[in-house]
Amino acid sequence: MKIKRFLLVLFVTMLSFSSLLLYSCDGLSAALYDLSDIFGIESDEDDSDTDISSPDQTTNTKPSVPVSSLDAEKIGFEIHFINVGQGDAIVIRLLRENINIIVDAGSGTGSGNATIAASLVDYISALGITTFQYAFATHVDSDHINFFDDIYKNFTIGQIFLNDIPDTHKSNTATVETLRQSAVDGGSIITDLEANKDFAYDLSSDDGTYTFEFFAPGYNMGTDDNDMSPMILFGYAGRRVLLTGDATIKTEKWFLRFFGEEDFDVDVLKVGHHGSNTSTSQEFLDVVRPEYGIISVKEGTYNNLPSWQVLERLESNNVTVYRTDLSGTIVLYVTSDGDMAFATEK
Repeated sequence: MKIKRFLLVLFVTMLSFSSLLLYSCDGLSAALYDLSDIFGIESDEDDSDTDISSPDQTTNTKPSVPVSSLDAEKIGFEIHFINVGQGDAIVIRLLRENINIIVDAGSGTGSGNATIAASLVDYISALGITTFQYAFATHVDSDHINFFDDIYKNFTIGQIFLNDIPDTHKSNTATVETLRQSAVDGGSIITDLEANKDFAYDLSSDDGTYTFEFFAPGYNMGTDDNDMSPMILFGYAGRRVLLTGDATIKTEKWFLRFFGEEDFDVDVLKVGHHGSNTSTSQEFLDVVRPEYGIISVKEGTYNNLPSWQVLERLESNNVTVYRTDLSGTIVLYVTSDGDMAFATEK
């Protein structure tokens, strides 16, 4: 485990170092190319000409390109889907604005959790992050929140969004209370997502450089804790990424009703609930129409995830899938021109 942790930190250190080179000189693309050689980083080179156009004419429909072809000086948006085993930990960086966001931080992998948490902290530190302007705990499952205590011990969080749930609804009371106390002790602004209320929040930039919205159904959406997961939508340079936590089919239906079930069209979908068949319905895919899907899941057949039904649905919808159990940590880069590329740990 120590060797794996060292390699992961080395991976992100090289990513960060390469990014610094790219921003400081014309050799940025070369630096990323060298990193690809060293770590065997993969990029999607799909030249598909499938029409995925949206009624929104600002939507960028170009396919992903190799990392080495990006103009690194124009990279302004990154999402790191960090490999934490059976859990979620997602770091978003708006580089020009110096805004950092973390969505969930947890793992249900088991006895190795302490090592995984330490690796997560090391990874984020290697990115040069000291402060998160925003944090989201999508719901109360421990594999999404049990590392927030470690995050608070090492980083500052300006504002955190939590589902406001009563003790009677908590399936993981101790971890939830630890998270809330960490937020209080850390001086964060705590914003509770209310029950029985469609909650929409817009944190987009005033000048339209990026969009950042989230939509929460509230904890009374259903009896399953996963039902309360908000949908978090990012937009940058015509690209759109939708994060879903462990949102269930019930939550997906709510989201579609919220938007009137019109064509929505995202480039990247964080596949709900680690690829469980309780999520990612065909009805949902028909509307969001992702080109790429990210599945965060433990290596091996943990609870039979991802489910073969979901994988078949994604394949039949021509969605290119990246999985942390197969590729390790996955990083999405987007330039101000809307070019995007994926890098993977292995």
